Amino acid sequence: NYIKKVEKCNSIWEVYDMQMTLFSFYRKEVQKKRSGSDYNPITNTLLLYIDNHMEQSLPFQEICNQLNIDYKYASNCFKKDIGLGFNKYFTNKKMNAAKQKLETTDMQIQEIAESLGYNNAYYFTRTFKSAFGLTPAEHRKKSVSNHWFLP
Repeated sequence: NYIKKVEKCNSIWEVYDMQMTLFSFYRKEVQKKRSGSDYNPITNTLLLYIDNHMEQSLPFQEICNQLNIDYKYASNCFKKDIGLGFNKYFTNKKMNAAKQKLETTDMQIQEIAESLGYNNAYYFTRTFKSAFGLTPAEHRKKSVSNHWFLP
């Protein structure tokens, strides 16, 4: 949907305006989620855990044990508040972090994988491709060739 709207833009400034509108929307959504005012305290605890443990790859049940919260109750709260299961949300968050690192650093793909708790580069690559339709190497190559700057 977003790509179709971008394709209909007649100038770079229309694309820029669309990006700023989208950025503003996402920033507000993130602030709303981070404030956690509408979320169960368990969901807030899990979101905080995710933000502080991106480099880990523990099973959800073990995370719940560490936090001393009931696994099934936590799972239900998280899914109700966020709209995704914990594992899917955590994986999405890691993939977005990987995408950002590919676009903004010269870290090797193996280093990025390890920094996000993936010890197996093949599994990391497969997960990334499933999320974005490109391998990490393909994404990096595409993002480098598509970088443009506003005057």
